Amino acid sequence: MSPVSHRSFRTKVLSSILSSVFITLGLTGLGLIAIESWLNDKKLHQDMEVLADILGNRSRAALEFGDTNAGQLNLSAAKYQKYVDTVCLYDQSGTLFSTYIRSDAGYECSDDLAGAEAKQNRWQSTARRDVWHLDASLGTVVVTANRSFIFENLRFFIPLLLVLIAVVLLLVTRMLRRIMRSVTQPLEELHETAQALVENAYSSRRATKRSDDEIGELVDVFNRMLDNLASENLALQSSENRFRILTSNAPIGIFQLDADNNLVYANERWYKITGTQADARAWEIHESRIIKDDMDLYRASWERARRKNHAVLVEYRYQNEQGGEKFLMENVAPLAASLGMIGTLADVSELKNAQKELEKLAFYDPLTGLPNRRFFVDLLGFGLAKAKRGVAKAAVLVLDMDNFKRVNDLLGHSGGDQLLQQQAQRIRAAVREQDAVSRMGGDEFTIMLAPINEISEVTSLAKRVLDAVNLPITVGAHTLEVGASIGVALYPADGETAEDLMRNADMALYEAKRFGA
Repeated sequence: MSPVSHRSFRTKVLSSILSSVFITLGLTGLGLIAIESWLNDKKLHQDMEVLADILGNRSRAALEFGDTNAGQLNLSAAKYQKYVDTVCLYDQSGTLFSTYIRSDAGYECSDDLAGAEAKQNRWQSTARRDVWHLDASLGTVVVTANRSFIFENLRFFIPLLLVLIAVVLLLVTRMLRRIMRSVTQPLEELHETAQALVENAYSSRRATKRSDDEIGELVDVFNRMLDNLASENLALQSSENRFRILTSNAPIGIFQLDADNNLVYANERWYKITGTQADARAWEIHESRIIKDDMDLYRASWERARRKNHAVLVEYRYQNEQGGEKFLMENVAPLAASLGMIGTLADVSELKNAQKELEKLAFYDPLTGLPNRRFFVDLLGFGLAKAKRGVAKAAVLVLDMDNFKRVNDLLGHSGGDQLLQQQAQRIRAAVREQDAVSRMGGDEFTIMLAPINEISEVTSLAKRVLDAVNLPITVGAHTLEVGASIGVALYPADGETAEDLMRNADMALYEAKRFGA
C-alpha cells in the first residue's frame, strides 16, 4: 500500500510547478550561454573573413608594385579591430611582405606562409585570403585574432542571466501562491456545499445560498439561469450598442455589407476616409473612386475572401475629393452563414510616403543626391548590357579629389561637405545626360559613359570633368583650388563585367595618383 502524503494539495502543486520552472530556466540558461558563445565565435570568424577580404583588396596594388610601405599602411587599418592580434601579408612566393602586430599581442608573423599556418592554436581564430589580380595570385593575407572577447562577453552575460532567473523564480512563486490560493479556496467551499446533495443527486431540491462567497455567487448564477434566458434579447441589444460605441470611436474605418453587397453599417471614420456621405449610394461612390488599374486586384481579393472563407488584406490607390491619389489598406472577412462581409479601412498614404523616402535613402547619397555605390553598380550592369546589345563601347571613370584631407583640416567636415556638394554639381554638369554619376564614398566619384563610339569621347569628357573640378571653388570665406585624379577603364578592352571595370578603373586611379597624372 502506498504511503499517504500529508502535504497539502496546494503545496504539492506549487512545489511541482516551481521545480519544473527552475529546471526549465536552468536548461534554457545553459542553452543561451552555449548559443551566445557560438554566435560570438561565429561573428568573430565572419568579421575576420570580411577584414581579410578588405585588407587583401586594399593590398593588391601594393603587392603588384612591390610597395611594402603601402602594404604596411593598408594593414594598419586593422588597429581599429581590438581583437585582431596580427595581420601578415605574404607575397607570391610565400615570403613575409608586410605586417601589422598589435602592441600587446605577444605574437609575431612567421617569415613564410607555411610557418604562419603551423603557429595556429585553438585560442586564436585565423582567416586566410589569397590576393588575386585577374587570374594571377599576388600573395596571401593572414589575419589572426584572439577569442578572449568571447569570455569577456560571458562574464557579463552569465551574472545577468542568473539575476534574471532569480527574479523570474521570485515573481513566479508569488504569482503561483496567489493563483493557488484563489483556486483551492473556492474548491474547498464548493465541497462543503455539494456534500449535502450526495445522498440524493436526482432530488428536485434546489441549491440554497448560505454565504456571500464564491460558492454563494455560483448558486445565484444557477438560480438565475432561467431568468437570464428571458432577458437574452435585451443583452444582445446592449451588446450591439456597445459595439456601435466602440466602432464609432475607432481610429480606423469599420464597415459591414449584407449578402447583396449593400452597405449595412459604416462608422464615421470610414466616411471620412472615403470622402462619402451616409446615404444609399455611399458604397457605389466608394468603389467608383478606386483607381482603375487597381480594381482587378481589389475584386480578386474580395473573391478570394469569399471562396476561402478567411480574411484578406488588400492595398489600393484611391482618388480623393480633390482629384489626387492616396493609398488605402482594407482588411475584409466574410461573416458566418453567408451573411455578408465585414472589414476595416485605413489611410496608409503617410506610410507609403515614408517607404518611398526610405527607398531613396537606400539608393542615393544623402549629401550630394547622386546615386550611391549600390545603385551605381546596377546602373553599370544595365549600361553594359545595353552596350553589348548595340555592339558599342562603354567606360568607367573613377575620380578622387587630391589632398581632400587638407580641406577638412582647414574648413572642418562641414566645409568639406559643402565642397563635395559643389564638386558633385560640377561633375554632373560636365557629363552627358545619359551618363551616370555616383558618389562611392568620401571624396571618390564614379562616372559611367555608355554608350560611346570612339575613345576620343572618353578622353574629351574626362578632360572636361577635370577642367570643371580644377576651377577655383568658394566655400564660406575661402577660395580653394582642389585638383583631382581620374582612372579610366574601357569596355570591353579592360573588362566585360561591372566588377572588372571598377577594379581596373581603381587601379588606373592609383597609377594616376602615384605618378601625379
